[in-house]
Amino acid sequence: AGTLSIALNSTIIGTSNHTTSAVQSGLPNVIGFTFTMTLLNPNRGQPAPVVNASGTMSNSDFPNSPFLVSTAIGNAAAPTFSPLDVDASYMAGVSGDLLPLYVRPIVFSSFTQQSTSNPCADNSISVTMWSSVPIYTACITSTLATSSSTAVTVAGLTGSTTGGTTLPLIVSGNFSGSPVWNNTSGQLVLIPTATMLAGTNYTTVFVVKNQQASQSARTPSFAVSTYTGLYANSYGLNDSAPLYIAKLDWAVKTASQSTPWPCAANTITVHLQPTVSLLLCKANATDSNPGYPVLTISNLVGSTTSSSSSLAVASTSGVFAPSGIWNLAVSSLVLNVTSPMNATQIYNFSIALTNQAVGQIA
Repeated sequence: AGTLSIALNSTIIGTSNHTTSAVQSGLPNVIGFTFTMTLLNPNRGQPAPVVNASGTMSNSDFPNSPFLVSTAIGNAAAPTFSPLDVDASYMAGVSGDLLPLYVRPIVFSSFTQQSTSNPCADNSISVTMWSSVPIYTACITSTLATSSSTAVTVAGLTGSTTGGTTLPLIVSGNFSGSPVWNNTSGQLVLIPTATMLAGTNYTTVFVVKNQQASQSARTPSFAVSTYTGLYANSYGLNDSAPLYIAKLDWAVKTASQSTPWPCAANTITVHLQPTVSLLLCKANATDSNPGYPVLTISNLVGSTTSSSSSLAVASTSGVFAPSGIWNLAVSSLVLNVTSPMNATQIYNFSIALTNQAVGQIA
């Protein structure tokens, strides 16, 4: 009779055991004790610990001394993983996986890209995720703790005017369809609906509205709530870099006139082609009155036309308001855009001014 104790830093779910007998020459009857126990692995990778067992025996033929259970037997064979946990094309069991409480290192990688860098555009954000180990929908994160639901949190997707508290997924990618969204932090909380298989790509797609102001690309971070490991994040380049918003410039910005004569009625025609499309846009996530950009044409010096809040504007494109605000004191015209201006097209509009009596250079 005796007592066997084993110390393992994990949660025991259940145990089973049986005994066997053997008689060896010159030795008393030897009792072999074989048992199994079901444990929950920790939520992070770790090397195999040295498993020690100690016991006391009432039989005087056995000394009362601790003995070591060798863990090297774990190298004898490689396990076969359940197809529910690991993609069949991914790594199979390898030598060493059977060492007690060896837990493979966790590497969670991601690739994030966008569909457009155009200000004010609907932007499809695509996130592809991959893990070196299965990611379960729930996990016990510490000894004696209760099971916690797994969440994959993406943070840093700032620079959109998309408000609300949830964000629908266009492609779910193994996640629930309406994750929690926070515009201020650019945070999206994805909840897996089933085990994420090791070695499998999962892609989810959602749409945000780009802000009007240009900005450099964001580098969103990732965190899996119930797991601790390494994160390897990569991103699209140039226009596909996440939440990169291009700066408005003009591929064409020229003006012409109808006459150079002093005191004559002069038709000024402006030719514009934007480098990005000018779209209906909200100022921020809480703006309830989106609008189109307002253009200011400056340095129209040398006219005698009086200031007017409704100077007639002629255009066949249909994208400009029929009148603008002319300010003689600063020689500028403020003109509203009333519909989208595409980056692939040149737009023209004309205004009528009166030339001054004194000659000048352009």
